[in-house]
Amino acid sequence: MIFLWIPLSAMANCTVSTDKSLNFGTMSAQEKGELSSIAYIRVACSDDTPIGRYKIALTRGKGRSFFPRFMKSDKSRVAYNLYIDPGRSIIWGNGRKGSVLQGVGPCTELAPCTHVIYGKANILSKQKIKSGEFQDRVRVVLYHD
Repeated sequence: MIFLWIPLSAMANCTVSTDKSLNFGTMSAQEKGELSSIAYIRVACSDDTPIGRYKIALTRGKGRSFFPRFMKSDKSRVAYNLYIDPGRSIIWGNGRKGSVLQGVGPCTELAPCTHVIYGKANILSKQKIKSGEFQDRVRVVLYHD
């Protein structure tokens, strides 16, 4: 489970909301291969100050890298990543490492802009993990022009 959190000072007159998590489910020691999941980010600004062009960045989580990111359970860890595209080929990062999502409004309270985070975890065939719920924490950051 990847917890998605948003700083309180995201942007004046705008709110960013998420599903709170991107969940790959409980992983077992026998599980191997790729697991996929999705979550949603919504951007909404007050109707009198709609947002135009904006960018959404994601941090690398608790790990040291964007490629791959890692989620942990006890001492086991599983590689995963977050992507902008359904084909899961463009890593969603912070702009310096990985790409950021480029959005165009207006994103209002009545018509928020919704974006999908595509996740993919990979348990290697020789990898030994303990069964459990693996976790990481990624921050969602909204920038606007």
